[in-house]
Amino acid sequence: MKFTPSGYKKECAIYTISWLLYESQGVLGIGALAKYLIFFLIAYSLFRTIYVSVKFRFGPFMKGLTVLFLLLSVYGIYHLIFGRTRIISEFTSYTIVPTFYNLKYIYCSIPNVYVYYFFAKRGVFTPKSLTKYAFLFIIAAVLTFFNHYSAGNEINGSYEYVDGITNNTGYKFVPIMALAFLTYRYKSLLEYFSYFFIILSLKRGAFLIGSVSLIGFLSLVIKKAKGFKRFQAQLFAALTILLASLFVIHFFQNSEGFRNRIEMTLEGNSSGRDIIAEKITDYFQNQTDYVAIAFGNGADATIDIAGNYAHNDWLELLINQGILGVSIFFIFYMLWFKNYLMMRKKVSLNVSMAFGVAFIGSFGASIFSMAYTAFGPSWSIVIGYCLSEYSKHCSFSKIR
Repeated sequence: MKFTPSGYKKECAIYTISWLLYESQGVLGIGALAKYLIFFLIAYSLFRTIYVSVKFRFGPFMKGLTVLFLLLSVYGIYHLIFGRTRIISEFTSYTIVPTFYNLKYIYCSIPNVYVYYFFAKRGVFTPKSLTKYAFLFIIAAVLTFFNHYSAGNEINGSYEYVDGITNNTGYKFVPIMALAFLTYRYKSLLEYFSYFFIILSLKRGAFLIGSVSLIGFLSLVIKKAKGFKRFQAQLFAALTILLASLFVIHFFQNSEGFRNRIEMTLEGNSSGRDIIAEKITDYFQNQTDYVAIAFGNGADATIDIAGNYAHNDWLELLINQGILGVSIFFIFYMLWFKNYLMMRKKVSLNVSMAFGVAFIGSFGASIFSMAYTAFGPSWSIVIGYCLSEYSKHCSFSKIR
């Protein structure tokens, strides 16, 4: 069956909403449905990944991503067949990590980029449709944000905000700030609303990347303004920075949790990441197996060494995939940056800056979090749209 543009729009909507339902399963109470959703989503995304890889010519970013995806898939499949279940112990709790988790994390992430690149190439996205998707992501992120507190809230499982609890959902608002660069309307509202929740999440990494996104947005507003409107834009930017600073100061004074996170940062406390990093680096420095140094110890090996994931993609890859993995990851980001530089000369300022913010967000997350398992729908729709716009001006825009 040959789909029309309208058909692809429906297909994209179903795929995106399915992802958001899966990610919001706790708050919506669809635990049983989630098992069927994840099979559908992974199967569909892998189908589109293969289709796009066969039918489309790739630029630097997609070439680097494909090599990285193949590397992680090989290690993940080997671990699925020959690996063993591991356990992460934290204080009085523990988490069982089955062998299929590694592959699941990868397949729930990277294939999304191919899917949304495909939809973008089929003309599904316009600034107006991206505005609708941005608000859809906002609603889903807010639901997931407050659901995070309900699980541990002693007040009847209430969904109200609890100061002092770090909320990983804060990272879901970061790509929405990049997506706001591409929307037709409500750019400022999306930026400020997302930044507000990022601050409330108490996630230092998300706060840093969100701040960079906000500065980039204000820079975009100024650059696009002409004549007297540029002065108005500069005044708007100054007022925004002032109000944001006042809010952060007010929040710092009234939130014990936020104050503690800042003080921990100033003291060099990285929530145990420094201890994990020390164990991993000590292990690698004392490694005598040259095959393991070159090709790693296999998927999830960091759990054996440090008792947890590295929370740093570079260290994770160094132990699991060795120097080979780190080299491919480095080349991937270099190709991403190269693609950004090439894009600046071809596309609108909105598109190139959104792609640049996506690069900064992903590269930053790779240092203090997990980036290659975080290409969800919101990040992927930004990347896919930007690459599609750029491909219109390049020789690889044609389908094979």
